[in-house]
Amino acid sequence: MVLGELEFGVEKSAYREKNATRLAELVETLELIPIDERVSLRYGEIRAHLERCGTPIGANDLWIAARNGLYTPARAPRSLRAMESEAKAPRPEAA
Repeated sequence: MVLGELEFGVEKSAYREKNATRLAELVETLELIPIDERVSLRYGEIRAHLERCGTPIGANDLWIAARNGLYTPARAPRSLRAMESEAKAPRPEAA
């Protein structure tokens, strides 16, 4: 998803070819984490919870929050920790 946002930036860029090359080089150094079933389930939980609370957030932020709690070490960037804490939905195993 973050890669998609970067690709979008490349497509809008006045220097598309140069930035596409730079992005391709960056991607080679990263571990890409797929959106799998666990992330999708968490997305649904968070989105439903936020809608019930009347505090929806953007779709991309929802995907990041859903993935963050499942795959990111405890030392996530402050903005992601804050987003996830605001988006906490009761987990089924906690019931």
